[in-house]
Amino acid sequence: MLVKKSFPKSFRLSKPHEISIVFTEGTYLRLGILGVKYRPNALAYSRFLVSVQKKVGNAPYRNRLKRLLREAIRLHQDQFPRTLDICIFISKTPQYPANFSYIEHKIIQLSQRLPQ
Repeated sequence: MLVKKSFPKSFRLSKPHEISIVFTEGTYLRLGILGVKYRPNALAYSRFLVSVQKKVGNAPYRNRLKRLLREAIRLHQDQFPRTLDICIFISKTPQYPANFSYIEHKIIQLSQRLPQ
């Protein structure tokens, strides 16, 4: 049986004041090209923010990186702790072109390194 995994808007961290709280009070973690800030929340599920800075590349490249990150999160969201607000960002241009297997590997590493 195929289980449908989705990434609804409720799993996205989008309100500016909530994002600023995560960035000011959250814990920082570095995984290769990914920077991560996370903070516990009071919800029954984790919420995610994906961000790529402008200095990383042109718009199509940044959008591709964001799509790859969101897809990897969608596929592995059941491995994340259930009570965190997680901001994942890329702030430096990767030395090598980032492919899906690399991004997916980093997301799996992140899910294992976050506190349960």
